[in-house]
Amino acid sequence: MKTSDLVEALSRDDPRPQALAPTATVVAAVILALVAVVTLSMVWLTPRADLVAALVADNRVVLLKFIFTVGVVAGALPIVRDLSVPGRRLGRGSILAGVPFVVIIALALHELSAFPIYEWARHVDHASCLECLWLL
Repeated sequence: MKTSDLVEALSRDDPRPQALAPTATVVAAVILALVAVVTLSMVWLTPRADLVAALVADNRVVLLKFIFTVGVVAGALPIVRDLSVPGRRLGRGSILAGVPFVVIIALALHELSAFPIYEWARHVDHASCLECLWLL
């Protein structure tokens, strides 16, 4: 018996009642993970004293980082849902996972277009990607 046949037979002949749909399970897991991450971040990293001021300031970098993070998580949810069901293939919703990255690349190119080409190297090499994620 092939592995794919076994997975299909097991998913078809599952005698257990399904308590929660895969989507509800994934959303519940995301909410629990969010609570855990926020709690650990508050305890371990201690939030900025001026976080509220940074969120409402004209410089929207902090808000953009939050929106990007939420966009990545929201784009990954259809992929996780599809992969959590045996025998289910990735749907068209998986295309949404790339949208936040395309938007960030477009915004980065827009920012670079404000500078002359000879200054691009200085702005690109200014901070590493990981350092940029940590700086708010």
